[in-house]
Amino acid sequence: MKDNKTQKKILAVAEEEFLLKGFSGVRIAEIAERAGVSHSMLHYYFRTKEELFDQVMNSKMTQLQESLLEAFQTEGLAVEEKIVEMIVRNFNFLCQNPDLPRFVINEVIACPEYMNKVRREWWPLLNRTLGPLQRDLDAAARRGEVRKVDADTLLMDILSVNCFTFIVIPILATVNPGMNFQAFYNARCQENVQLIMDRICLEVE
Repeated sequence: MKDNKTQKKILAVAEEEFLLKGFSGVRIAEIAERAGVSHSMLHYYFRTKEELFDQVMNSKMTQLQESLLEAFQTEGLAVEEKIVEMIVRNFNFLCQNPDLPRFVINEVIACPEYMNKVRREWWPLLNRTLGPLQRDLDAAARRGEVRKVDADTLLMDILSVNCFTFIVIPILATVNPGMNFQAFYNARCQENVQLIMDRICLEVE
């Protein structure tokens, strides 16, 4: 019988290893050693490296999607408030997973078929969630609260400004090793909110 704690430990170690080294750079034996299990025990929980990788990435992709779209399921918020909440929740998720944007880019370059897998498995689900978001945006545009905008374009804008913050971190850390990154993150999140809202909201005359 599989032990839940052992499985979670293996997944936690695998996540760190994959995000740091990429799929091709990870050895199953290293994950087993760090997780404190034998090689055969790890294979009892996850038959292949690919299966373990898929579990890690499915979890991360689900969390990423939730960080973007959960705000639009919150009742009682105006559409502008939902957009701000979406930006902040996604930024906070990336703060907790700062290596994820660079990892995804590296994996897509190293293994283009991985992007096809993501598109095949996640795009239909994303499309189903974009419908309600688009309806909210269209209704707000008709009321004169925001500019007319496509939901998928809005998501791309948010991901672009938020993800770039974490892609550039290694460069900033090298140039300014004494940098206060928490202060940088706080300021960057506010700046990203302002950039998106300037793009969405109508100017008040």
